[in-house]
Amino acid sequence: MNRVALCIALLIALCAAACSSSRPATPQPINPTALPRLDAFHDSTLVVTIPPQPTAPPSGAVFDDGGKPESAIYRVTITAPPTATFGWLPAANTWSSLSADEKPRGIGPWVVLVRTPRESNAKTITVAGRQYALNWLPDTSMLPVPNEEAPEPLLNPWPPIADERTRNDTALLERIRSEAANPLTRWRHNLLLHGLAPVASQQTETPPFKDPVIEAIARQNEDRWRVALAWLWSADPELAWRVKSRLAAVVDFGAGVYAPAWSLDHTGMDLLLSNLLDSSITPQRRSELARAWLLDQPAGIAWIMDDAGVLDEVRRTPVAAIGFANLTDIATRVWVESQVRDDSDFVPVLSMSTLKMLVPMAACESPNVVAAQLIAHVSRASLPLTSLCDRIPVRPPGLNIGPLLSDYTMQGWQKGPVGLESLSPPAQWSTAALLHRPAQDPAAPESTVESRRWELLVECRMAPDLTDPTTLKRERVVFYFGPSAKPSTAWQVDLAGNVTSILPPDPLLPAELRPDNFVVPITRASDRWSFRISLPPGSIEADSTLRMGVIRHDARGSRSAWPRALLPWQREPGRAALKTSAWTDLQAP
Repeated sequence: MNRVALCIALLIALCAAACSSSRPATPQPINPTALPRLDAFHDSTLVVTIPPQPTAPPSGAVFDDGGKPESAIYRVTITAPPTATFGWLPAANTWSSLSADEKPRGIGPWVVLVRTPRESNAKTITVAGRQYALNWLPDTSMLPVPNEEAPEPLLNPWPPIADERTRNDTALLERIRSEAANPLTRWRHNLLLHGLAPVASQQTETPPFKDPVIEAIARQNEDRWRVALAWLWSADPELAWRVKSRLAAVVDFGAGVYAPAWSLDHTGMDLLLSNLLDSSITPQRRSELARAWLLDQPAGIAWIMDDAGVLDEVRRTPVAAIGFANLTDIATRVWVESQVRDDSDFVPVLSMSTLKMLVPMAACESPNVVAAQLIAHVSRASLPLTSLCDRIPVRPPGLNIGPLLSDYTMQGWQKGPVGLESLSPPAQWSTAALLHRPAQDPAAPESTVESRRWELLVECRMAPDLTDPTTLKRERVVFYFGPSAKPSTAWQVDLAGNVTSILPPDPLLPAELRPDNFVVPITRASDRWSFRISLPPGSIEADSTLRMGVIRHDARGSRSAWPRALLPWQREPGRAALKTSAWTDLQAP
């Protein structure tokens, strides 16, 4: 599902959340509890979403007490960015609306805007031919006001979730910018940075949408969350803080990097909001439903960061680097189950923080197997992972390097191994490479380096309509050789064939041994470019092991890597360990 379709689905889900019962209307007499529910405010704009249909739905709105409020019908359109953008969160779409009188085209949903009276005891309303039960909510001006001078932090109902450091982190602000541009998620942007306090008391908030219809959608969504969280705070301040912290969760990835890690289960969040706004339940029941939602959230994430950047002491098996993220609101323990690791080897990790653990892999069970499974635990979560347990043999006609995977998005990262499929670039932007040993030159002496060289054959697909020189300059492939964090060589190859070393020069290395920049021939076609390049001297280690990783930066501005996907802020790829002596069963140079 593309991003526009997802936004349309979420907008329709917004109506489903406001209409907490999915049972259809029944003939009169009607029991209001059997109708879908609308959460409404007096003297406000009530937005009712109608699923996409070719023509405008019936106009008008009628209360069960005979009142006929002002109403208008609009079609909402959601437009994707003109150029592809890539980030931790989906790029911001453009939201707009047209009235039914303007004969809007497209397949976007319809919305009916109803101006509610200052006072009303109506129990139901009929909109676009469908009847709804009304759940009148208190005006947000009646909610508790911010109390920044409270002796206990929990006595302030509206503190921002982000602390001062993260609120001023420009990289985080850029990562969450798209949330503010979406009327369905602006409430979370305000909750994170400003606390979602009632507008009259809020010193700083996200600017309103220029389109009044889109602003009405955003404002209604925010006001419903304000009431829900205020009622929960009145019932249990500590629980309210825990729920808000999870709704707008930000994880510390270390090295000053902060990124969102909030729930992707929109159905679950809609149900939580509907439950919290149910005026017929007791505060105790409201708290129970909030706790149940918290318990239903994932406790943590685990992922393979690097398969073989480190080898064990006797260089027989790789040492996997596993990333852990604790998504609970308390410090917890992480550990790994494998054949060489004990369950009692627990490591603590703070709430909303990450940790990297090096895990020696057990020897593979058979000669034909090079990967093994282990179980990573974060608190109550158990997550199966697979990593190399031996070097990958390189045999004729060669080893296929790939697929290269796009950088993690928040969604792909949270889904774990099942989300890797979503990280594969489109076929027209795929990258393939082959590591092989070319046939020896019959005229060359057997002892020459050229007769014993290894070579990478690389092909990068790209859209055939790209001709802009500035855009094409983004195209490059970077190869890393040697251990992680201390590569022996890192070469970058651009679309012009220029090969440059991106590592800082080693001052201890004699000048005559420092790598020189050079050029390789590039083969260009309308939809791809390719090249051949020999492995750098010394990249194959003494025991025939080749440790390497690959990154491609394409003309779209996207990045992909092998052997593992990277977090957007990571700069260096993980490594795969390859066994080059398998080519001839003799020790490779």
